[in-house]
Amino acid sequence: MHTTEETFACLKSVIESANERFVVGSIGALQIIHDNFFDLYKRIVDKQRKGEGKGVRWITSIHDRTNIDLVKIFLDAGVQMRHIRNLPPMNFAVDKRYFYATIEEMEKGRVMQSLLTSSEPSYVNHFTSVFEEMWKNAVDARDAVRNIEEGVDPNVLESHIPYDEADMKDYLNEVFNEISRIRDSHRLPS
Repeated sequence: MHTTEETFACLKSVIESANERFVVGSIGALQIIHDNFFDLYKRIVDKQRKGEGKGVRWITSIHDRTNIDLVKIFLDAGVQMRHIRNLPPMNFAVDKRYFYATIEEMEKGRVMQSLLTSSEPSYVNHFTSVFEEMWKNAVDARDAVRNIEEGVDPNVLESHIPYDEADMKDYLNEVFNEISRIRDSHRLPS
């Protein structure tokens, strides 16, 4: 998809029918959801509470006090959140049926204009695995928020992380490049 309207319509359609969402996204992406899809995300959390899915899990990087109010809104709504020091260069979301990715920064909640989507099971499964590995190695967002509020670096909690973040970023870059090559070779729409 290459226009904001197409991207917005696609996201809304998918989120409305989802029982789960796993997201690796910036604070800007979190702002987009808050401004445009927050009620739909709360529905996914409500479905989880009824035993109808896994809810919403979100990995982000919480840098300073300017981020914590938004993070708290999501935590209070029942979104499970984790913090990592540095996000990969690609924001992505995955559910049981679809994988979505963008390399746009989405600063200040600006909706991306280019969104790569796939319903190919190998990509859905792969990025679900990538998400799960990142989730295991991230720290609870509540702990990161508490550290920021107490004036402690939120990354102090991350000293136990066994993987090298640079390696994870390189890996995700390689995957994104491979997806782009496949799309281009098959002339698939992004």
